[in-house]
This record gives sequence, structure tokens and C-alpha cells, in this order.
Amino acid sequence: MLWVWGQPGLFPQISCSSSGIRAQLIAWGAELFPLQIKTATHAGTARELPAEFDKAAEEVKRLKTQPTDEEMLFIYSHFKQATVGDVNTDRPGLLDLKGKAKWDSWNKLKGTSKESAMKTYVEKVEELKKKYGI
Repeated sequence: MLWVWGQPGLFPQISCSSSGIRAQLIAWGAELFPLQIKTATHAGTARELPAEFDKAAEEVKRLKTQPTDEEMLFIYSHFKQATVGDVNTDRPGLLDLKGKAKWDSWNKLKGTSKESAMKTYVEKVEELKKKYGI
């Protein structure tokens, strides 16, 4: 029986070499914790979040009425955070009011994960679809 991290028989099929241990643990991790981002839909079934996000991005373009400026900034900032991540550009100049508003809104989400931004974006688009129609 082999010793791994001081415990006999914990992982008996692993060789004692560090590369063998690392490779096997990575393989087990992939089996035990597959990376799939999912969210519950209104019907209760699970769908992949990126697909939901892409669908919402198309649907928001087809709303019957233009959302308010605040709603548009919310949508813009969450879309950018979900697709790009944290702000990676300089703040626009003094005379670019629209650009500054968009940059400030996006910058408020600094540190938010892409998955969280996607989920919030999808939820907001669903809200806007109910409010404005599609």
C-alpha cells in the first residue's frame, strides 16, 4: 500500500512520483467536477448559461420599446462585464458624456465574475421583455 500525504491507502493506485499524483488528481477532478455553467430557466429545466446569454443578447435588440437610459446602461455594463471582464480601457474624456456614462457603469462591476454578469444580464432581459414586449 502506498502513502499519499501521510495516509496509507488513501489513493492506493497512484504512484509516489509527484507528476503521477498530480496527473491522477487532475483526472479525478475533471470527472468529479466538470465545468458546466448552468442556470435554471422559468420552466425549471437547466440550460447552459452562455446559450441563455446569447439568446438574451438577441432578444434585447427586438424589444418593442426602447428601454430607459438607466436600463440601457445596466444592460450595456453587464454585457461588457460578461464578454470582456473588468474595464480594460481608459475613461473617456470630459466632452464624451455618453462614453463616460457607459464606462462608469461598466467600471462599477469591476471584480464581478463573467458568470454572475451573464446571469444578471439574462434576468434583466427577461424583466425588460415583460415590461416592453418583444
